[in-house]
Amino acid sequence: MKLDISPLLKKEADFLSYEFTYEQPDVDYYGDVIVCNGPVQVNGNVRKIGDQLFLETQIQVNITTHCARCLEAVEQAIEAQSFEELLPAGNEKEIEPEGDVCFYEGFHLDLLQHAQEQMMIQLPVKTLCRENCEGICSLCGQSREQGECDCLDREKNEKEPDPRLAQLRDWLEKANE
Repeated sequence: MKLDISPLLKKEADFLSYEFTYEQPDVDYYGDVIVCNGPVQVNGNVRKIGDQLFLETQIQVNITTHCARCLEAVEQAIEAQSFEELLPAGNEKEIEPEGDVCFYEGFHLDLLQHAQEQMMIQLPVKTLCRENCEGICSLCGQSREQGECDCLDREKNEKEPDPRLAQLRDWLEKANE
């Protein structure tokens, strides 16, 4: 989706609004596949304030990702807003912007690329199904959210240190004396 911003550049208008949706393919995000449950909704405007152009964007999408502890599917809504200065492409290296910047080429602004970048920025680094999710059993891999597993006595395993670390424990005890 390209927006013609020539009316702003030619001083024929001070404001342009836009609205569109697009289908986002699944995203491989650091080993987790993020699925968009429906189209990404994008709307916003471009304003001319003095001699400067500013881009305001709102993005909404529902995604499915996985809990970082128990690997269960988690649905959540992503809502993003951005406000950026628009600058002509070509002199990116020479400009030291004071805030967020988006570049345009000629008389057109690539809104689809901008929306995709903004959506990626808003993706959560770590998703949890619940704040106190217990994750999976370190021995058998069963989700602790689905109940106790039939592994060795978990409390015994958690209270007794790994016998391979006995020499390290002895060394630490001697160092602390």
